[in-house]
Amino acid sequence: MTKELGMTFRGDMVRALIDGTKTQTRRPMDPQPKGFPGWWPHEEITPTGKWVGNTWHWASEEHFRRGAPDVEPLKVGDRVYVQEELRGDGQPGNKRVGIMRYGLDGEMVLPCSTCGWVFCTEGADCGAVVDTTWEYDTPTIRPSEMPLWASRITLEVTEIRAQRIQDISEKDAISESVVVPRCGFAAFWNSFYPGSWERNDWVWAYSFKVLEVKGRAA
Repeated sequence: MTKELGMTFRGDMVRALIDGTKTQTRRPMDPQPKGFPGWWPHEEITPTGKWVGNTWHWASEEHFRRGAPDVEPLKVGDRVYVQEELRGDGQPGNKRVGIMRYGLDGEMVLPCSTCGWVFCTEGADCGAVVDTTWEYDTPTIRPSEMPLWASRITLEVTEIRAQRIQDISEKDAISESVVVPRCGFAAFWNSFYPGSWERNDWVWAYSFKVLEVKGRAA
């Protein structure tokens, strides 16, 4: 069964998705493998002494690279809704309902029950009705807090690889939409995950295609 979930992206990476220059993203594995041969994900024991969750034994690093994508919850063909920063006119102690704009370009996000879209960027010109089920009282909504109905970009996963972050190639770095390929990717990566490049952490490398940018075909 195809799954649908959200994934956060910074503003400049959202622009790259819209422009078609970003077709890969990497995210650290959590938890990190402790070594091979060994178990991953690691076992956990409750106070009653029971094992929690599933775990697999990996004979070698190469075995892990080949097999880990099979146990990653996200699969090829799954859909990802891009979560990005939103901004609104709410203020602490003065809640406003449903009025939001994308932080990247200021386009309005407004749920609409008239045009049949989950949300409509035309606002009142389309006779939109505000969704009163979600309120905010802050002028900035972080990507991780963005409700999925407000997502305007839908991705489809086309490949998943298990690799160490320093395995990234020049071609991969370009697909990550880094202006200065691989040599600049370390600084880019550490800006999100300090020290991760030096540790050479394990990551999920996702390739994807843009299925839709709301309001126009991808």
